[in-house]
Order: sequence, then structure tokens, then C-alpha cells
Amino acid sequence: MNEPLIPAPKPKQLVTFLKAMPNTSALAYAVINAAHTTDKLQLVITQDSFSAQQLEQDLHALKPELAILHFPDWETLCYDQFSPHPDLISQRIDCLFNLPRTEQGILVVPITSLMQRITPTNWIAGHVLDLRVGQKFDLGLERLQLQRFGYRHVPQVMDCGDFSIRGAILDLYPSGAKMPLRIELMDDEIDSLRMFDPETQRSEASQDYFKLLPAREFPLDAQSCKLAREQLLDRFDINPRTCGLYADLKEGVAPAGIEYYLPLFFEQTSNLLDYLPAQVNVFLTPKALVAAETFWQQTAERYEQRRHDRDRPILPPSELFYSPEQMRARFNQQHRYEFIDSERSDFDKATSIAVNAAFNCFWQDKSAQPESALLEFVQHYQGKIILVADSPGRREALKELFKHTELAFDSFNDWTSALSEAKPHHIAITTSELSDGFTVLQPAIAVLTERQLFP
Repeated sequence: MNEPLIPAPKPKQLVTFLKAMPNTSALAYAVINAAHTTDKLQLVITQDSFSAQQLEQDLHALKPELAILHFPDWETLCYDQFSPHPDLISQRIDCLFNLPRTEQGILVVPITSLMQRITPTNWIAGHVLDLRVGQKFDLGLERLQLQRFGYRHVPQVMDCGDFSIRGAILDLYPSGAKMPLRIELMDDEIDSLRMFDPETQRSEASQDYFKLLPAREFPLDAQSCKLAREQLLDRFDINPRTCGLYADLKEGVAPAGIEYYLPLFFEQTSNLLDYLPAQVNVFLTPKALVAAETFWQQTAERYEQRRHDRDRPILPPSELFYSPEQMRARFNQQHRYEFIDSERSDFDKATSIAVNAAFNCFWQDKSAQPESALLEFVQHYQGKIILVADSPGRREALKELFKHTELAFDSFNDWTSALSEAKPHHIAITTSELSDGFTVLQPAIAVLTERQLFP
């Protein structure tokens, strides 16, 4: 992966048009190549949440040994009285915390998330709680602190943002963590910090230090809630006695759908682009800009439908999101790569990247030699051939199937080993969550998944 696949931009060139990749696996390989061959953060903007999730999965499947960040969408309709899933909020907060210190790596974001007006760049870092074994810890005061950080007091911790207290034990599920944290106290000091399994309650090894991130993208302290209430009164003709939103904020409670009032909690907001380092490669996937226009139009329509509810006043789209025109203006401040598909009239003028669709070597069950297509490919292809199975069980099934053929194959436990040790005219069988296959021209690598064998 040392030779760059992505062409360097020409002097004073704002946009480099690239032909669309055949699938997200091929895109993931090309972006990883760019990350390894430049000292920049790679920002990939997708058209929707599904594409972003698929790309993130394929990036992890290729084991790049790079920081891979994903700033997901809330996955709620604008102005809905539903809050995003706690795991999504946790992932977003973890991403915002790590972005300013990620100089090299990959950031995946759907265009709708990029359009959001979000937490100011200094807020997350300024609301981190450092926990150390041996430090003083007042359980009563810290309970209030956790609630101000947006954590929910529950009987048993199960989701990100939960916390519970049992005697001298505080359990909480921190933002950005894969498991909950158990804090055991000895008098008024932290005696141990351990991650634990919420299902079995089994604790892992003790650690000396933990950095606790807030559980919400906005503050819930008294001053911030007061600011939000004042802005509600200034902006809307509401009765504080009958407006449920105002009453909840007065009690310091976060009602469902409060995320669409985030600008009320801050003097000013930011855009995700404000969190990025100075050196960034920006990639726009096909239809991302079209998706921005569609989202903006749909949000405006939903606003017109709901703007007259005096008991639940809502902010206009321009205060929650950047318009497509504003996003284009931000993109034009630096060079970007824009993938275009064959529907575009200028497709033929775009640059091709030397990563193509995978070869189809269909297994012909009714043939006397069902492996004939795959065998012919293996015998004539001069590069490495890697066959990715979905699971260890499927890998063993493929090995058993190939035993009765003329195919030469080797088995590997992971993608990294298969890529480094694969031999010509042998199939390197391994496991990975790669969604599709692809071929690289230089160095010659053919990656096959089971869909290339069993359509």
C-alpha cells in the first residue's frame, strides 16, 4: 500500500474529480492508502448513514493500524420528540473529543451530520472529569456533577450515559467506552477503577486512571439551562407555566428531542469542520451534495408543518444546520476530491483510481468441475489472491470444499497475515467483515468474498 493511488492535486486546483469506486470496500482500501501515503487526516463524506456505517465496517476490516473515527447522524427525523440512541451520542462525543488530537487517520461522516451546528470546539475538552485511584471523591457532589454532565441515574447500568449508586460503589457507562466503569470507594477516596460486563457484572483488571467524557452534547448545569430558558422566552411567544419544554429546563431535565434545541445552550455553535486539523484530505462520495439539497428541503418542509405549535416551539433550519450553499462555501476554502458516477456528463474526464471491482468466479454446483472458473483465475492471475469468509466457521467450510478440488490454498487467522503471506497461484483464505471484493492493479491483489463465488 506504499504507492499512492490518489493523485496529488494540481497547484491552485480546488476540485479533483475521481471516478466512483465500485463499492465501499474498494473505497476503504483507497482511503487507507491515502492515509498511509500522506501526513493528513482523511475526511470521507458519504450521502447517508448507511453508507457511512458500511464504510466504517470495511475500514476496520482492512486493519489499517490508523485511527478510524465516525461522527454518526442522530438517526432521528428533525423536530421529532425522540432523542438519539445513547450509543450514537456516546460515539459522537468520543469523536469530538479525539478529533483535535488526530493528525493522521480517517474520519467518516454522513453529509447530514456535517451540516449540523454542534457543540463549540472547546466545550467537550473543558468538561472532562479525570478520575484517579487515591483521589478524594465526594459521592454526593459527584452525583450532581454526573447529572450536570448529562448522565442518567438508573437502578442498573446498561446503556451509555447511565449511572447507579450502591453503597460505596458507583457504576457508570462513560461516553466513548465499550464497557461500564465501576468506581469502588474507601471512605472518601477512590479505591479502584474497573471496567465490567453489565450482563455478568464481572470486573476486569483494575486501572489507575480514567478520563470521563460528558454524556450529552450540551450542558445541563443551572447556568446553561437558565440561558436556554431565557432564549426560549426571548424567541417565542410561550407561557412558561404551560410550556413543558420550559418546565423541564427549569428542573434541569433533558426532555426527549432536546437535541434540536442545542443552540439555545450556547452563545455560539460550531461545525464539525472547525474541529479538524489544518491538513485534511476531503473526499465527497457520489450524491453527497445531492443528499444535502434533499435533506435541506425536507427539513424546511417539516419546519413549516410544525412551526405553529405554541406548546412546542421549534428553531428554524438555519439555526440548526448549515445550508448546502454554506457547506459548498466551506468546501471551497481548500482542495477536495469529489467522486462522480457514470451518470455525470463529465465522468469520462474524471481520474480513475487503480482499484476495480472483483472478478466473479462463480461456483458451478451442477458442473463436473464446479471450481473451474475459480481454478482458471487462480492459475492465470499473477498477484495475491485473498478469499474472505464471514466467520471462522465459514472459513473451515470453504477449506473443506476446496479439499476435493485442484485448488491450492492456505489458511490464515486474520486479514493482515493473509495480505502479507499470500503466495501467487494460491488462495489465502481468511476471515473479515469486508462487505465486497475488489482488485488492486499495483501491487496486484485480488480480494474475493463469498458473493464472488456464490451469488
